[in-house]
Amino acid sequence: MLRTGFWGIDFKSIDFDRLQEIDVTVNPIENMLGVGSLKMFSGGMTAKGAPTFNFFIGIKKPYEVYKQLKTVTVDVKTDWNYPNALRPGQNKGYNTDYKTQGEA
Repeated sequence: MLRTGFWGIDFKSIDFDRLQEIDVTVNPIENMLGVGSLKMFSGGMTAKGAPTFNFFIGIKKPYEVYKQLKTVTVDVKTDWNYPNALRPGQNKGYNTDYKTQGEA
């Protein structure tokens, strides 16, 4: 879920399966502050057909967040493409720790 806005606050949610590209950048100032930025593409386009990107700016441990996002996106896409009940015996799938609401 992304939060934007200065005067008014807007929220935008993007499903994990829509994330196609995730890039990490840490500029010198972010490096001094111990933060970084993530740039993500989720398939959005402008009216002129140019891609639009979403950003997480100034986040702590950007490389760890990147790894977590990549892990979840691969797991979700894999589970949707190969649900556990339909997996062949030689493809057991990922060992995920996802819990449904109420399982905590």
